[in-house]
Amino acid sequence: MSVKVKLKIRADILKAVSDSRTKDIVSKKLISMIKEFISKGISPVKGERRFVGYKNPAKYPAELKSKRPVNLYLSGDMLAALKFYPLSGAAFSIAIKGDQGKKAAAHNNGTDKGIPRRHFMPTERGEEFNVTITRKLRDLYARILFDIIKRSNSR
Repeated sequence: MSVKVKLKIRADILKAVSDSRTKDIVSKKLISMIKEFISKGISPVKGERRFVGYKNPAKYPAELKSKRPVNLYLSGDMLAALKFYPLSGAAFSIAIKGDQGKKAAAHNNGTDKGIPRRHFMPTERGEEFNVTITRKLRDLYARILFDIIKRSNSR
């Protein structure tokens, strides 16, 4: 004898991870972690290490740059422009757009005009955030899903 049991958890989970509040929580945590790594001069991209040092930190106004850590923070405008953009379903995007986006692309990819590659966003196919960020995001989603299951069991 068998009994078929259908649970609505799957719909609840999809709805919860697609919820704008959940996306906002996760994106804020992700942006915070990205900035934390960058502030230490470490790339948040898996397989990357410390950013290439500044060749001549004295050329920057008011001696705003030290040789280490390279934290991509001179005016703060570029990292302040790192924003969350909701997409359909459970997806969301984080991006730096406009003039600051051009600056970000130059730092992320490097240029022929002397800006070395300081890879701080996984923009290429197959790239991902480092293990620390990936684990913390997975743990955050696990807590969110646990709360959803706990709420659905109390109904």
